[in-house]
Amino acid sequence: MKIEKWRESELPHYAEMEREIFGEITFFSAFPLPKQRHCFAVDGGYALIDFVGDEAELLQIGVLPLFRQRGVGKVLLAEVVHYLNMKGVSRFFLEVRDSNRAALALYKSYGFKQIGRRSGYYSNPKEDALVFALNL
Repeated sequence: MKIEKWRESELPHYAEMEREIFGEITFFSAFPLPKQRHCFAVDGGYALIDFVGDEAELLQIGVLPLFRQRGVGKVLLAEVVHYLNMKGVSRFFLEVRDSNRAALALYKSYGFKQIGRRSGYYSNPKEDALVFALNL
């Protein structure tokens, strides 16, 4: 698997991936993307992060259905954490659906700790978000 930072010329490709994975385009709908936003891509998936100063947030990690259960999410998360460490980020946050057991297992295996809950955060279906943080 080759990890690379995305190129803005590939935005339509990632927008289509987002639609296939999540059923809608949310993060890739803005042109240009905000300067603090970074995207890491690999065959079959991508990860989006925002960071300002010494804190970062995982906005989205997406893996195409055909590539799931093959370690793509784990590789993406490892690359993002490595990148954030190199940039001097001290704390990394994310939200995840309460029902997303695969993602919860991945984040917990990396040492993320739950620090909160956002009631009714997600829609379609309506669901709570669990808030996690990782000290780097």
